[in-house]
Amino acid sequence: MVTFLFCLCQTIHASDINPDYLLDMDIEDLMAVEVTSLSKYKQPLINTPAAITVINSQDIRQSGFKEVPELLMLAPGMQVVREDEANWSVSARSFPLEGNRKMLVMADGRSIFSQDTGTVNWVNQGFFIEDIETIEVIRGPGGTSWGYNAVNGVVNITSKKPEDTQGVLTNVSVGTAGNKEAQARLGGNIREKIFYKLYFTGSGQDGFENTNGPDVGDEFKKFKTGLRMDFHPDDRDMVSIEGAVTKTNYQDTFDTEDNFNELFVMGRWDHTFTKNLNFKLLTHYDNSDANYYETQSESAFSVGIQQFNTEVQLDALLGERHHLITGAGFKHTKFSPSDGYQIHFYDSNEIWDNYSFFISDEYLLVKNRLWVTLGTKMENNTNTDFGWQPNARLLFKPRPDQSVWMAVSRALRSPDFRDSARRIVGNRYPDGAGGFVTDYETYTGTPLEDEGLTAYEAGYRFQLPQNLSSEIAVFYNDYDHLLSKEMIYQDANGIILDNSYENKLTTYGSEISLTWKPHKSWQVSGSYAYLFNDYRFEDLGTNYNEHSYTSRFQLHAHVDATDLLGLDAHLFWNNASQLLYTIIPEYLRLDLGITYRATDHLEISLVGQNLLDPGHTEIEWPPYMQYRIEIPRNISLQIKVVF
Repeated sequence: MVTFLFCLCQTIHASDINPDYLLDMDIEDLMAVEVTSLSKYKQPLINTPAAITVINSQDIRQSGFKEVPELLMLAPGMQVVREDEANWSVSARSFPLEGNRKMLVMADGRSIFSQDTGTVNWVNQGFFIEDIETIEVIRGPGGTSWGYNAVNGVVNITSKKPEDTQGVLTNVSVGTAGNKEAQARLGGNIREKIFYKLYFTGSGQDGFENTNGPDVGDEFKKFKTGLRMDFHPDDRDMVSIEGAVTKTNYQDTFDTEDNFNELFVMGRWDHTFTKNLNFKLLTHYDNSDANYYETQSESAFSVGIQQFNTEVQLDALLGERHHLITGAGFKHTKFSPSDGYQIHFYDSNEIWDNYSFFISDEYLLVKNRLWVTLGTKMENNTNTDFGWQPNARLLFKPRPDQSVWMAVSRALRSPDFRDSARRIVGNRYPDGAGGFVTDYETYTGTPLEDEGLTAYEAGYRFQLPQNLSSEIAVFYNDYDHLLSKEMIYQDANGIILDNSYENKLTTYGSEISLTWKPHKSWQVSGSYAYLFNDYRFEDLGTNYNEHSYTSRFQLHAHVDATDLLGLDAHLFWNNASQLLYTIIPEYLRLDLGITYRATDHLEISLVGQNLLDPGHTEIEWPPYMQYRIEIPRNISLQIKVVF
């Protein structure tokens, strides 16, 4: 394959590789980058009253990362833990295993938050990394704009438009840790105003080492293919249609496997009535199924999900002082659970409907100086009736290159299917003598409530003419009605569990980031984040009151050594922290990369990850799990050809 690509690049004649290097931009231009994830309309980053980081295509390319969770490590305050070769826990301002249930992730406005697990099923997300334009990361609540589950933060992944991806791109990557990936994209146009792109991505990862015992033997393979078409009938309208199919096979423990399949179709219409009035319509249909711990004859259980979602939005400038955003949505979800040898479902509600309405008004108090934003989202759902998610934000600009902001927000996490499903679970645990102990837990699935967060935030941004910019944010989060399991009965056959919402959690912390551009070809950025957790909750009849803190530091540097050669370095460090029996160990990680643009059509990259250690662990499970997965050092080679 490598030989074929080298030969191919000698015969192609088309557009050059476009690195889109933002190093050509001044710091003032970088701070003026527009974001949309907070208020659902474009605004300069320095005018945004929230803690937002924009990961652009340059950052993505220079990182050498091949998975979106890895890319999210580039944002300060993000808690990213790799559990094994396929699974991740991702959150902001929270302990990862708790916070990943409160992090909303979207791809081009379509939520990929699974109502099955109540998290993002990262193993089944086959992103075309080369196709990502930006990743906007909000640290803090976004419930007023985006609704349920945008509690600790929001991630909005935006892909490149078909008109910007014309021609052919192929990308092959292999690594010493058993990782491999192949991507291909074809872009073109039909007539003058219809653009399309057809893409494919496939990846796989061999199993990592289990340092507590024999190798687990797990690995995964995933494939995704999709098509997007954009139509511009006139200057006022844009219509986009996209569809994709994803298939994932995860070789699990005990000679079993998980299989995931997903299909989605999405349509979008943007219409401009006047320069002060815009309309958007987004609708999508998703059909997925997951089969867990399959053997040759049966699975432990399976869940199918069919979902239809429609949203409309109106963006209006009213006079010189009001910027009004309002919209409504409807989501219909049908679950199809199937019993297996581990779980038996009974009397579970399989049809969920959600109705929503939101309104937000940004009001200019003092011209070019002071803005206040008030808004709320109201949702009615099958399980918990009405939920209100208001916020109030204030932005003050003492100078054009400085901004100070404050915010108070309310956000809610709604129950997922596993919270609500009434089921009997047979659990197997190692007995320490080479065998297993099986016990049974019966989950009643009632009552159901929303988990809540009241968040208090403040921040400061500035940019200096000496090519220096910085952002500082502080926060205090007060969680209520946190979900845990309460034991209501126990006998020789097992225990019966019910949902308990009597738990409390408070967190507070700070985040600071700095970007310095001493020369046109050289950029350095770094960040530090501190998080303190105070847990007060009950789990299986036992009361806990625990404290933990987390510190994370990262440093990134890029140098264009010549017009053809780029050098990159990334340093990550976090301290050890613990919640109950789950430990996040301390580790220091160094990545180095070199990119050579051999011709106008060929780019070669060599990336070394985790270079300071043959391997490190990012999470340690309770002792009875007997697993301690180590993330190995990895040296990967990537070859990209465009024509």
